[in-house]
Amino acid sequence: MQPGKYNFKARQGASFYRTLTWKDGAAAKDITGYTGRMQVRKNVNDPTAVIALEFVSDTSQGISIPTGTDGVVGIRINASTMSAVSAGTYVYDLELTNSTGFVTPLLEGKFIVSPEVTR
Repeated sequence: MQPGKYNFKARQGASFYRTLTWKDGAAAKDITGYTGRMQVRKNVNDPTAVIALEFVSDTSQGISIPTGTDGVVGIRINASTMSAVSAGTYVYDLELTNSTGFVTPLLEGKFIVSPEVTR
């Protein structure tokens, strides 16, 4: 499967939260038992991720899948992490892994961070 293309816009120093719904046609895909990960880098060849998110089962920073049956994936980055990211344009991808270890690249694109004025 080729990942979808989507550009995120975030603000330096502010909490970031987005929810996405993975659909198979018109119906939401059942992603019960899946986990996820996402990395943001200055460019695809950069060895260091400026943001690295792993699957979490609560509402802390990371990738969450609240119920699974509705295909919803949550992405949460706390304000302190976003404060450490310089304003600019980055690249990211988001992958989901099912219970058998099969990895699906779900999304990729730009991760654009606008500068914080109030500090």
